Amino acid sequence: MYHFYSFILLMFCSLSLTAQFGPEIVLSSNADNVLGISTADLDGDGDLDVISASSMDDKIAWYKNLGNGAFSSEIILSTTVNMAGSVAAGVVTSSGLVDVVAAGQGDFVYFRNLGAGNFAAEMNISHPSPGGARVEVGDLDNDGFDDIVFGFARSLEWLRSKGDGTFDLPRLIFANSTSNSLDFIQDVEIAYIDTDTLLDVAAASFSDDKLSWYKNLGNKTFGGQNVISSSIDGAISIEIVDIDGDNLPDVLGSSARDDEIVWFLNQGGAIWGTENQLTSMLDFPPDVFGADIDGDGDNDILFASQFNHFIGYFENLGSGTFNVPTILPSAVTGPRVILGADLNSDNISDIICGALGSDQVTCFLSQACLTPSNMNVSDISLNSARLEWDNVQNASSYTLRGSAGSFDTNNLVMISTVNPFYNAGGLSQGTTYFWQVRANCDSISSSTFSETDSFTTLILDLSKCPSPQNLASTNVTNSTAELYWDPVMQATNYVIRGSIDTFDKQNLVFVTTSNNTISVNGLISGRSYFWQVQSVCDKSIKPVSAYSALNSFTTASQKKGLEGKGMFIYPNPAKESVNVKPASEGELSVYNALGQLVYRSFIDRNELKEINLGSGTYYFVYKRQGLITTEKVIMIE
Repeated sequence: MYHFYSFILLMFCSLSLTAQFGPEIVLSSNADNVLGISTADLDGDGDLDVISASSMDDKIAWYKNLGNGAFSSEIILSTTVNMAGSVAAGVVTSSGLVDVVAAGQGDFVYFRNLGAGNFAAEMNISHPSPGGARVEVGDLDNDGFDDIVFGFARSLEWLRSKGDGTFDLPRLIFANSTSNSLDFIQDVEIAYIDTDTLLDVAAASFSDDKLSWYKNLGNKTFGGQNVISSSIDGAISIEIVDIDGDNLPDVLGSSARDDEIVWFLNQGGAIWGTENQLTSMLDFPPDVFGADIDGDGDNDILFASQFNHFIGYFENLGSGTFNVPTILPSAVTGPRVILGADLNSDNISDIICGALGSDQVTCFLSQACLTPSNMNVSDISLNSARLEWDNVQNASSYTLRGSAGSFDTNNLVMISTVNPFYNAGGLSQGTTYFWQVRANCDSISSSTFSETDSFTTLILDLSKCPSPQNLASTNVTNSTAELYWDPVMQATNYVIRGSIDTFDKQNLVFVTTSNNTISVNGLISGRSYFWQVQSVCDKSIKPVSAYSALNSFTTASQKKGLEGKGMFIYPNPAKESVNVKPASEGELSVYNALGQLVYRSFIDRNELKEINLGSGTYYFVYKRQGLITTEKVIMIE
């Protein structure tokens, strides 16, 4: 009871949480006495599935990750693994698919992945030991296939995979002796512990209170026992993980008899520092795990407290310092195993738990408030710009802050928006602006601000009077057209000049407008018009620009005797589409220059039909009341 109440008092010291999780998701309440869990992409769909081993029903099962926080009901691999207590997954064969390995009391089995989440029947892995074991997988000989490590009561052994679903005979890594004990192994870990390229093996042994590791010497052999610690009472869990952010693997462990969670700093070359105690206030912490659950780049420490009936974590504050523990709102009883893995593909570890009291497999999915990324500025003008960034999942709003001239923290303008963009206006021309953005995920959770980005508004060059660009002739009929060009910032007016049939400088018509578009009417059907536009700027600078490049259009042909010809086609020539209006109902067929039919339709009298065609020459054939009318139509680019 002392442990429980002291820990509750300690827990209340944590008032600000940075890791965010959704509600607990129960994958199963039908796994009787869960002793082992693992994660792997078993069905090849790109996300991690969950696997469990439960001892009282001899069951190995997995739970398909359906995405969006949903999982399938249990998919049973076996119910005959006696006292199933450990499970692992890895690429054991040359298929490249993730297989499953499990261990129980005298039962050691392998499930070969056949693809798409299907598995072959369990294959017994021959071994003389009648006892139970902890199991892990890893490629110990660098041949591309994961091998199997067993931690028995007093020995570590491994089976080399041949890549075809068969294995070499067991090889000894280390065994208990009078000079070097290894007594009652509770946990096994495979990791790169020293600085070479070979995976080493570590173990937690209960009866001799040891955390120890065994160097992979290559050539299928291992060195002697290297003791990390023998001072924790009843070592039950070991984890190899970088805790202080120096890219060296440190050691994390827990003990059952003195209820400690401790870690040891790797000082380089697998030389370990003194014990760092995180807590001794739990009641039987059977499992610990290191994973980044808050997205800040360092590994936090997850734990299960079996007799307190809760799970939680220590937030890593960096450089080997930790916040007070945070307890998750879990309903499990007797949590036995815990691990971190990214189940929802947000690049942040989620928390998975197996409980022997409530027979459950559960998880908490991160709902991290990530910092916005991929900032971009577009549509920059004299006094406005569009600021954009990638949308952050779970964000309800965003806060922007910025200043002009430099990023001045004493004079920042703060702006809020619910969209992953902001249209900034009222800016000064020729000015550089600096800005950052953060995501707000709920009333108490926000990301850090992004990196600083900058942009510079345009400058109005009063020494120039540019010519208009991107002229266009649109909505052309037999007598009207609309002319358009890009606006010129310096212009106060525009002069349009043009002529009919050819650009005749001796017979030009001039029109003035203050807008960058103009509608013209009174045109002659079936005729071509050519035009240019000139900018008129402030008289204090260069007063006018050069004329733009020429643009032209052709009005629609107004055919006389509509009933006689049978149909009215306009415009002709045309761009992209042409309009057809018949004098009476009939069938319209359109052929290209090769005589191939490209369009056919029945048209009612006076129905206006728009037909889209690519550039080229076409022949429109209209049949009605025994009469046939043919028109040649030119489509231009």
